[in-house]
Amino acid sequence: MYPYAYYTQYAPAPRPSAEGSSSTSLSTNTQVSSQAFNPGYAIAGGTVYYVYEAPDKHADLEAELNVLEQFLWYWNANDPDISRPTRYPSETAAPPRDDRLITHILCHVSTDPRYASQPAHITIDVCTEQGWNANPQWSGASVHVYPKQGKPHMGFASYQIGRDYKREYRSNVFKASLAAARLRYFGKLANGRLVDCPRII
Repeated sequence: MYPYAYYTQYAPAPRPSAEGSSSTSLSTNTQVSSQAFNPGYAIAGGTVYYVYEAPDKHADLEAELNVLEQFLWYWNANDPDISRPTRYPSETAAPPRDDRLITHILCHVSTDPRYASQPAHITIDVCTEQGWNANPQWSGASVHVYPKQGKPHMGFASYQIGRDYKREYRSNVFKASLAAARLRYFGKLANGRLVDCPRII
């Protein structure tokens, strides 16, 4: 059985059962970032929040969620990343088991010179239960997740830990974008297929 995770994309109606207690709800009084094209969440062995941008086609979202579900399985199994020397999830501020992922951008090749040699990847934050329920909320690791040949439709290949320490979410714009994501449900993975979709994407 896959562990839990959090993804992001578009959807209209909230699903409280996936979100848990309403006590963790965020205020939406602040302006959502202009970069938040289609925030939302989906279930794929867990829950994934897209706070800014998610794939806008059903097949593309399904492929990316499959990659992230596989990643979380390896993360919670404490498998090492591809760094040299290797690094382990248990060495971060988000040690296994974790069930929430926050993704900020679509699968992309980084424009940052420090990562120019890296293949296309999905950048995600890993959140612990403690970090998710904290005020302010925080994540315990930032990770680059690599699909095979840089294409999510090809499946999961590997991952690399970037940040391994706690980072708080203090930006009001980010909080508002995350709150918007929590109100849009995009469906769930079942045997690798995205089902229970409230709208066609």
